[in-house]
Amino acid sequence: MKIIHYINCIAVISTILLYTVYGQKELTAQFFLGCYQILIAIIITLQFKRFPKYKTDKIFYYWLAVIIWFIIDLSLNDLIEEYFILISIPMLIACYFTYITHLIRKTKT
Repeated sequence: MKIIHYINCIAVISTILLYTVYGQKELTAQFFLGCYQILIAIIITLQFKRFPKYKTDKIFYYWLAVIIWFIIDLSLNDLIEEYFILISIPMLIACYFTYITHLIRKTKT
């Protein structure tokens, strides 16, 4: 899990830096970050029994945030403010998932 956490940290920091430098052009980086994090979240979810309850609760909250974001994104597809929502909410979710991988990295199995 350490490697997964470090790759996730590098991916989040790289995405933030790309946004800082190139702006909206780098939505591709956010897309790949999201795909990577959802794949890792599926793997972690399949291993729920290995983790203490407070960590599995955090994974549940992650999935809840992802589902809520998808609903918001689908319902606001024509608004001008979508750019803010399109970038900020997924990056907040990505940072929260980085925190989850940090907690899981410290889990002894």
